[in-house]
Amino acid sequence: MVIKIVKAGQRAPTACSLQTYTIIWVKNEEKKKALWEACGKQRFILEAPVILAICADVRRLMNIAKIYGFETSLEKSLGYELKIFSIIDAALAAENMVLAAENWD
Repeated sequence: MVIKIVKAGQRAPTACSLQTYTIIWVKNEEKKKALWEACGKQRFILEAPVILAICADVRRLMNIAKIYGFETSLEKSLGYELKIFSIIDAALAAENMVLAAENWD
């Protein structure tokens, strides 16, 4: 079920087809507690059977650019549009995942 929910997230629209987000399946109890603390100690985080953290992530794009010998504006703390796109991409993936989870029979 979790894999199908993640796949629904991966099918969300994305800016320039870059998918500049990462989905992290949090299973470790210590990491779940750290996430709970970072998110304002919301009780449901500790009670949830599955935690999927969806993070805006341009790191992969930067790594690919480096492999091909390109310098990006991201390395100079620029590239604001791409950073905003990554936040939107993460939000769209999360929305698709919520819809898939809520629609589960």
